[in-house]
Amino acid sequence: KRSPRDSLRRVRALVEDGATVIFTDGLPDDVPGFHQHDERLAQLMELLKPFAGKSGDVPHGKGHVVVNPASLAKELESRGNAAESMVTDGLRFVRRTHGDGFHYFIANRGAKRFSGKIRLAVPFRSVVVLDPWSDASARTPETSGSTIQLDLEAGASCLVRTFTDHKVESAPVPEDVPTGDALAVTGPWTIDFIAGGPTLPASRTLQSTGFWT
Repeated sequence: KRSPRDSLRRVRALVEDGATVIFTDGLPDDVPGFHQHDERLAQLMELLKPFAGKSGDVPHGKGHVVVNPASLAKELESRGNAAESMVTDGLRFVRRTHGDGFHYFIANRGAKRFSGKIRLAVPFRSVVVLDPWSDASARTPETSGSTIQLDLEAGASCLVRTFTDHKVESAPVPEDVPTGDALAVTGPWTIDFIAGGPTLPASRTLQSTGFWT
């Protein structure tokens, strides 16, 4: 609820230049600190005068100030800033623009493999998935909207490149579809040390596998 006078002056200049600023919990009503408090507060109120007592979308200059939107998520989406739903699946991302669309760096930070469809928040005509480990690239199957198929092991990452207006030619991304029940590979396991030195450990039998270190 407190805002430095100079910070709000810069915010207002951005709005007058065409930016949209959203206040989700009302306008500031005080300034921080006690030095020349009344003078700085009066200047703050003067800067806020065009928006005081208003709610919703308030046009100002070339931009807009939105005060107390009913839903922040819907407000952002209506202005072309939809949330990326992949984060609810345990995926993390960085998004950057390029000349024909967007680049995504997507990482599976969860403990389990992810396999499924994700919806990107940006529109596209085609998408290419790039594997940074193998240097392989593949086109995602054509789908409606902004949904793509993605398969990432736990700890794995990939690059996704979207193209807004044109179709790219590349092999399609293979979808991993289970063909039956998982087969458990059980022991016992025999370990033989066949090379190395100066001496070799004796062979041994394990009932289950585990980390070596």
